Amino acid sequence: MWYNCSMITSTNNKSCLLDSFAHALGCPVEDIIDRLGDGRERGHHTQEFIDYLNGYYAVTEIQRAPVAVHPITGEHTHITFGPNGPEYRFAEHLLLDDGVLLGRNGKGSTHAVSWKNQQAHDPATGQSFGLLKRNSEGYLEGIESSPLFTPIKFLKIQKL
Repeated sequence: MWYNCSMITSTNNKSCLLDSFAHALGCPVEDIIDRLGDGRERGHHTQEFIDYLNGYYAVTEIQRAPVAVHPITGEHTHITFGPNGPEYRFAEHLLLDDGVLLGRNGKGSTHAVSWKNQQAHDPATGQSFGLLKRNSEGYLEGIESSPLFTPIKFLKIQKL
């Protein structure tokens, strides 16, 4: 797991990705800003963070509902990942690793939150919340719906 650090609240309205990466890594936002800028003009792209962490951390994208596109017909097919399905697979990655979740906030806007110690932290509101759904016996079932955030992708961060 990452360093223990205090919760971060966004420095501006385009910095949710920046703030979420800083929180997930347990590093000061200023350290990342020194390298990537503050994002006030155009925001940031996930590829900038992948390059920033290259050689120190691996960043792996896990999609919640991956789709394959046939190269000739263009037909879309949802990938099922065996009997438990993609929701369970996505939840397993959240159970085991920390990182950054990309998705939509309660208003439907694109948004990023950090995922650390099996809790989401929203840098825009300062709120923390869980997303893992368990059955009555405590076994992992998938992702819990939340009015605060709907995850679409997980950028899993692992120290090299």
